[in-house]
Amino acid sequence: MYNLLVILTFVFVVSSQPVLSGERLAGPYQAKVIEVIDGDTFRASVKVWLGQDIEMLVRVDGIDTPELHGKCRQEKDMAFQAKEQLQDLIGTKEISLHDIRYGKYAGRVVARVTTDNDRDISRFLLAKNIARPYQGKKRASWC
Repeated sequence: MYNLLVILTFVFVVSSQPVLSGERLAGPYQAKVIEVIDGDTFRASVKVWLGQDIEMLVRVDGIDTPELHGKCRQEKDMAFQAKEQLQDLIGTKEISLHDIRYGKYAGRVVARVTTDNDRDISRFLLAKNIARPYQGKKRASWC
C-alpha cells in the first residue's frame, strides 16, 4: 500500500492531471540508482521536484533477463551475469527515466532508462545477449 501511495504522489507532483493506468510520463526524470535487484530491475531515488526525491522500483522497458531463482543452472548463471552487467553499467550512478508507466506488478514502474552519456540500457543488454526483447506477454524459458 505504501509503494502505491508513493507512486501516486510521484505522478501527482509531476503532473496536475488525474492518474490513469494507461498514461505515461515522458520524462526525462533524473534518478540515482540505489540498488540493482536483478538484470532488469533496480531501486532508484527519483528527483520529482526541488528537494523532493522518492524511492521506487524500476523495471527496464523492452527487455527480459533470466531470473536469479531460475529453473535451471544455466538460467541462474545467466541471471547473475545480467545482474553484474547492469550493476557495472548503472551501479549507483545518475540515470534518466523516460516513458514511465505503471508496471503490471504493484509498486514498480516500467521505464526506458539511459545513462548520463545517453546509452540506452535495453539496447546495451540486448547487444550483450543477456536479455531478450519483451513486451509484457508470457516469457520464454531460459532453460
